[in-house]
Formats: sequence, C-alpha cells, structure tokens
Amino acid sequence: MKRTPIHVHFVCTGNIYRSRLAEAYLRSKNLTHIMVSSSGTQANIQHKGPILWTTLRLLYRNNLLPYTTDKWRQITSNQLRKADVVVFIGKKNYEYCRQRFPIPEKFEVWNFPDFDDRDMNGKPLDIKREIECVTLSENTFLMVKGKVDSLVTAYKLDSRNK
Repeated sequence: MKRTPIHVHFVCTGNIYRSRLAEAYLRSKNLTHIMVSSSGTQANIQHKGPILWTTLRLLYRNNLLPYTTDKWRQITSNQLRKADVVVFIGKKNYEYCRQRFPIPEKFEVWNFPDFDDRDMNGKPLDIKREIECVTLSENTFLMVKGKVDSLVTAYKLDSRNK
C-alpha cells in the first residue's frame, strides 16, 4: 500500500532550541513519507549566546547537524494550516498561536523547559550557570527524543497507509 504523506510542524519560542531539536531528530529517522518543519513565536529576534551554542552542541553530539535547517523561522498561519500535526513546545506558544491563528485539529502541547531571558543576552556565563545550561539541555533533549518517538507511535508515522 502507498503511504500518505504527513506533515508535522513543531512550534517553540525562538525556533533555535526545542523545536529545531525536535525537527532535526524526527527528520533523522528518515521516514520518507514524513515532512517536518518548525518555527517560533518570537523567531524574528536573532538570539545569540547560550541558547544557540547549546543547540549546536546537542545537534553536533547527536549527529543531527545534517538534519537541521539553516535558519530559524517565524510562525505564520500558513505553516499551521499546512501541517497535519502541530506540536507546541510550551503552553505559552500554544496560547500565542491560538490567539492569532486557526489551530489544526491534531495538535499536542509539550511543556519542556526553556532557557530564561537572562540566558539569551549574549553575555558570558559563569561556569556554574554554564553547567546548569548544559545539564538542562541534555535533559530537555532526552525529553524531546522520548516525545518524538511517542509521536511517531501515536500517529503511526512509521507505517501510515493510505
């Protein structure tokens, strides 16, 4: 039987960290009938600093660099409309979109920790805070992997038939 393509879209705040990791991880599964994309509710802000280097570190350590996009994207109504399944990575991202756009029928809200604003100011961190960021990011990535794997199972993304 021929597989019907399905489009999964991840939404977080800056489209730098959580949604990009989820997108890259799902794409790395090489499920040929799956289209994957991501965006952020505040992706128009060019964040630098710990959140960026932490994401790059995780992508590199987990062999996901070939599966990541080259830039972050701001959420649009069109992105939500085109998706079969939308995952909002954080309740505030769901609320932001719900107030501005029609929400698709199939969606999930994952509440993963994010870096707070003080981590996104581009200033160097002390070693204690740097270790906290690395620990948080490693734990978040484990949660991303677990939830993406569950998403594949729940929506039968690995064997969806027409």
